[in-house]
Amino acid sequence: MRKILGILIFFIAFDTFSQELKANVIVNTDQLQGDKRLDPQLIVDLQTNISGFINNYKWTEHTFQVQEKINCTFQISINDFSGSRYSANVQIVANRPIYNTTYETQIFNFSDMDWEFDYSRSSTINYNENAYVNSLSSLLSFYVYLILAYDYDSYAKLGGQQYLEKAQQIMNSAQSSSDRGWKQADGSNVRAWIIENLINPQQQILREVNYKYHRMALDKFIDKPEKGREIILKCLEEIKQMNQIRPNTITMKWFFTMKHNELVSLFSKAPQAMKQKSYDLLREIDPTHVSIYENILKNN
Repeated sequence: MRKILGILIFFIAFDTFSQELKANVIVNTDQLQGDKRLDPQLIVDLQTNISGFINNYKWTEHTFQVQEKINCTFQISINDFSGSRYSANVQIVANRPIYNTTYETQIFNFSDMDWEFDYSRSSTINYNENAYVNSLSSLLSFYVYLILAYDYDSYAKLGGQQYLEKAQQIMNSAQSSSDRGWKQADGSNVRAWIIENLINPQQQILREVNYKYHRMALDKFIDKPEKGREIILKCLEEIKQMNQIRPNTITMKWFFTMKHNELVSLFSKAPQAMKQKSYDLLREIDPTHVSIYENILKNN
């Protein structure tokens, strides 16, 4: 009986103090060229270690219930290697539940094409927020903190600031590394520019939109759909103003990559005048998805 009670206490404690993320980690080698092959057990080992690192490390000072964990996916596609040195591209997606529904909306979706890291069988992935340890732990912790920043921003105005600062600290520590993606000179769509966009005062509008869109509009949409649409329209107008100052930033592209289909769903059942207004705004600030936004104007 005492043994059973101890097991129950263990699981209750585990549920109460669950870590913040529920990450699904996928490592594949489909992009390897020619006759290059990797030991399948090494892939399993790498996948297991990354999953354990993300899911078991305590990233915040807050307590997350099991149902509050942030669902996310790290899909790592290794495209080359030499010895224990690997290059890969990675798709990272994170979702957020919408209050009083079973629906989840994307809060983070990014493809990083410049992952470079070292790994050997049974290597330990360690993280030190005050120092650069190695490329793999820095890459993983950088994106974990960005996910947390976006998630916390969606519940409180600029609520993810401390996690954005931690991501910035990781980037600064990685400046001593020769790995690609940490410096602005490495390209226009790299980690260094992500941080620059997010900390730039002119870009703060998008972080505030993150809060208004999710907490003030989507979380209350089931009870007040017209009010929710009005809030989202104001968000789009704010993005338009920001885009006039700094057009086509990485973070703005992220927003519409995640939200274009959702915006169609939200406005396709709106009154005709609101349909037209939303379409006109979206066509101007996100022309990439204009053919999709045309569905807003179709009769339902």
